[in-house]
This record gives sequence, structure tokens and C-alpha cells, in this order.
Amino acid sequence: MLCDCRDIYQREHKEVIKQNDSDIHKEPLKTDGSSINTGLERSYSSPNLLQLGDRKTPQIDRTSKPHISSRNQNGLGIGNENIKVSSLNWGNREERMTPIHGTVHPGITGLKNLGNSCYMNSIIQCLSNTTNLAKYFTDNSYVDDLNTNNDNTTRGQVVEEVAQVIKVLWRGQYKSISPLDLKVAVGQYKLQFDSYDQQDSHEFLTFLLDWMHNDLKKEAQIPIEMTNAEKEWDKAMNSQRSIISDLFFGQLRSTITCSSCKQASTTYETFNSLTMSLSQSNRCSLNDCMEKFVTGQKVSGWKCPKCQTPRDATKKFDFVKLAPIVVIHLNRFADSGGWLEKRNTAVDFPLTGFNLKPYLVMENTNAIMSNNIRNYNYSLYAISNHYGTMDGGHYTAFCKNATQNKWYKYDDQTVTEVSPSQVKSQNTSAYLLFYTSFPNTIM
Repeated sequence: MLCDCRDIYQREHKEVIKQNDSDIHKEPLKTDGSSINTGLERSYSSPNLLQLGDRKTPQIDRTSKPHISSRNQNGLGIGNENIKVSSLNWGNREERMTPIHGTVHPGITGLKNLGNSCYMNSIIQCLSNTTNLAKYFTDNSYVDDLNTNNDNTTRGQVVEEVAQVIKVLWRGQYKSISPLDLKVAVGQYKLQFDSYDQQDSHEFLTFLLDWMHNDLKKEAQIPIEMTNAEKEWDKAMNSQRSIISDLFFGQLRSTITCSSCKQASTTYETFNSLTMSLSQSNRCSLNDCMEKFVTGQKVSGWKCPKCQTPRDATKKFDFVKLAPIVVIHLNRFADSGGWLEKRNTAVDFPLTGFNLKPYLVMENTNAIMSNNIRNYNYSLYAISNHYGTMDGGHYTAFCKNATQNKWYKYDDQTVTEVSPSQVKSQNTSAYLLFYTSFPNTIM
């Protein structure tokens, strides 16, 4: 879904600063050296749409995405051979954020619109209110994990820019800041984000999580005995992990069964968000979407390995691994007579008590014992909303602040408190739902 916030930033600043290649910061910047007292409590989990490790840029299926202009849609930005070491210190960096001073509660700072950048602002506010991730950045734990010498990553630059923005959001000193350096950084690695055209927040989140995982990954401890699912997980992850994979990445088991001989073929997929298709009805529940997602679907022309000929089959998904954070993408785009249309279906979603355990399968006794003590009741803590049509609109975020235990609407630089009933009223505009199973992160 696209944003169409016309030149808000330009009207305020007359022009957006565009950096030359020599000014672009590709190496991670020095931190301010301090840990911010935000009141956030850090918690941990043992823990992916994508195969990980030293993976290539994610490939997004744009057939189910809205229209965007043709400028800068494909390809990577500046290569690593053009990377320049940043000389900005913390004071200069904060000044470049053009902050509007004003005392606010930590985490209640807005982000200025740089010109159709509300899709980015919405996602950053959702990630900023992901308590474990915010604490990881504000206490500088990420510094030791940065991969600054790997040519297959952004060499820590994207993580560094995200970290600096989140740190300032949690300082409680500013009403709003400008995330210009972050916008420039992501534009270097995906040219469509370099433009000031309309973009899709789910697409942005997918790339951002992938970049951050690769910037922060390190060797993982591998058990001696593994199930088939665990072996496929280790293969997809290239025996590596990061706080991003720990928090956001899960695993699906896909089973295709031949309707003739009943031969079954099983594969495993990692994901960092779950895309739910919406019906043409005016209203449904999130549980309805989940049931539809895991219910067996008819497949035609599947080449059965036993029959050695195309057969009708049934394909079914099960969850093998669920992350502590589950992001649900409500796909509001559908084909209607050859045309993509936006569906404003009202999806009723729970604020608390979203139980995902019934959709989980365990492949061995140890997994059953482990999953019996894990919490699979999820609570909503953030939403990325889209208002508008296929060709334009606006993004906001509704997030629950961990320290205030209150919901806030983040509309670019404007942040206002909202009630739980106002959150639930976003059922026709909710695009990405962020759920957590951590009991102490939003209450």
C-alpha cells in the first residue's frame, strides 16, 4: 500500500538535503557511548518468508502490491567499493535530525515526513515499540554484534542508523525528529527507497529485517541431535542467529498430499511475517484468517513423485516454530477481473489472548516438553495502518508504549494518545499487526 503525503517535509524545510556519494555514511558510526535510561526492561527468547545466512536481497512478489512509480524500483544502490567512513560525531548527527525540542515521555517522539516517507515512519515506530529490540539499541548491546567487514551486508550502516533514531525516540527530549540519515542509508541498498515516491510498508519491513539480521548475525549453537525441521532451520539460517531472528523469525511446514496415492511431500519455510489473504466479505476475524491460512488448499497439476504424473493434491501449512514476535500482514490487495483492488474488509483482531498454540505442531518429545512451558498467548502492541486507495494514501502507526502502558497514534511528527477502543476501530485500515508473547513487554 502506498503513501501520498505530498511534500510535507519540503514545505517545512524548503528542500530536502540530498547527499553526494562522498557524504554518504557506509561504515557504522561511533555511538554516543552512553546507555539511555528509558525504563525498558530487556527480556530474551530462544528462538524467518526468506532463506537466511549470507542471503541475496529479498525478492518481493509485486503482483500483490499496489502501483508505484517506475523510478528506482530495482537493483541495489551504491556498491561496497564506494563506501566512505563517516566522520560525523553524535552532536552533528543529532543536529542533522533537526529536532523539535519539548519534554515528552520516552518513546513518544514523532518522525517528520520527508516526502512520502510515512511508510518508513510507521515501521520505525512499530520497531521502536518492540521493547526487546529498543532496549538492545538504547543500551548499546548491538555494538558488539555489528558485522562491519562483510561484503554481503550493509556493513552495519543500516543497523547503526536505525539504532541512532530509536535512541533519540527514547530520550524523551524532543517532540519530533527527522530520520533523514536513515532514509538516505536504506536508499543506498534498495534504490526504490532512495526516491520520494510512494512505497509499501510491508515491503520496507521485509528488507529492513533482512538487512538488520545480516548486519548482526553471529554463529549459533547447534544441537547434536536435530529433527528434520531443525535441520532445515539450521540450513536456512546458515548456522547463524541474531536478535532479529530470535525475535521475529519462525518456521512453517508445508505438506502436499497426492489425492490419488496419498504420497506426502514435506518442505520447510522460514518467515518473518505471515501474509493473510482477505475474503470479499465485509467483515471477518483474525482467527478466520488464520484458519484459512492453515486449512488445506486444493492444488492442481502437482507432479507426484510416486505416481510420476501430474495429480490433484492438497497443500497444508503448519507452524513448527513461532517467534516471540509475530507480524501478520493483512493482504488488502486482490485481483478483481484482472485489476488489483484494495479491500477494506473489517478484520476484527484481539488486543490480548491471541492463542496460536492450536496451530503449532511438535515433531518430537523434546519439542512437546519445550512448547508446553512456552507462552503462545499473544498480545497486540503495534499496528501499521494504511488509509487510501491502490494509487495513494497515508500510513500511521498505533503502538502501545511499554513504560506508560498506553496506546499512542504516531502520525508522522504528531503523536497523540488513543484508547483501546480507538485501536480496535482500525479494523478496516490495519495492514500489519505486531503481536508479542512476552508477558512484560507491553503491560
